[in-house]
Amino acid sequence: MVEKIETNEMYRLYNPRSGEHFYTSSAYERDVLVRRGPWKYEGVAWNAPLESEYPVYRMYSPKSKAHHYTMDENERDVLCGMDKYKGRGKGWNYEGIGWYSAIDANEYSGPY
Repeated sequence: MVEKIETNEMYRLYNPRSGEHFYTSSAYERDVLVRRGPWKYEGVAWNAPLESEYPVYRMYSPKSKAHHYTMDENERDVLCGMDKYKGRGKGWNYEGIGWYSAIDANEYSGPY
């Protein structure tokens, strides 16, 4: 028997001005961005587990007005100036865990 896990729909939005794709599990955030523009809703990109041991960290750069997502804690810490890099960040603001992955990115060997 296959174990069924609870998931979040991950919404994909596109900004035609910047060329950025943005991902969120929040219907409220999706709706606010679309209402304010210029974001366009592109649909559900995938379903992410509600919880797992593989968090995906979300960051925002006020300078480039872009989001960045990573599962690498060290990359997060360097970009955001956290922990041992405190005060030496690269201009990114840490926004928290964006979602959880079903797999460990370090062990993934499939197509990207």
